[in-house]
This record gives sequence, C-alpha cells and structure tokens, in this order.
Amino acid sequence: AVVNHYRLARLESEGSGDASKPVLHRCIVKDAITGTEHTIYAKTLVNATGPFSDSVREMLDADHKPLVRPSHGTHITLPAKYAPKDRAMLIPSSDGRVLFCISY
Repeated sequence: AVVNHYRLARLESEGSGDASKPVLHRCIVKDAITGTEHTIYAKTLVNATGPFSDSVREMLDADHKPLVRPSHGTHITLPAKYAPKDRAMLIPSSDGRVLFCISY
C-alpha cells in the first residue's frame, strides 16, 4: 500500500529477535490532513528518513547516540576538466568542514 500525507507518530517494538520471539514493529501513523491514526505492524522496518533518521531511532531508544550529523553547503558547477567522471574527491579543511567534488 502507498499513502500520502502520513507521519510516523509513535514506534514500538517487541520481541527479542531470535527464532522463538521475532521482532514485531508497531508503527502508529497519523494522517496529516484528517488527523486519523492507524496502526501498521511489520516484521521489518526500513528507516529511510535521511537526516531525520536519528529522530526515528529515538522513538525506539531514547538513549541512542546520534549517527547523523546534518550539514549544508553550496553547490558549484565547474567544467568537466576539473572533475573527471570516474573520480570523486573529499578534501578536509583546517576548520573541520569537508569539500566534496563529485562529477555527475
């Protein structure tokens, strides 16, 4: 099933993950338009939320250590001769920032 305008309101898991007690995830989702909540059960949960993945992990474990450090920056387009298509560069700076040069 595919839905739009739904937001994960709560996430709960039970079970140990071994063969006798498989993990079962209970996802409570809320329709952002009507406010109606629905419960979805899943054996597998994929957290594909990008920069928001730590907030989803926090729903299962309030003591988790953050894994994602969001960043922002500027995209600059340069002539292809500066970035060959079969290479990418990662250039650290002295102030802790990182410059990525990736051709497309």
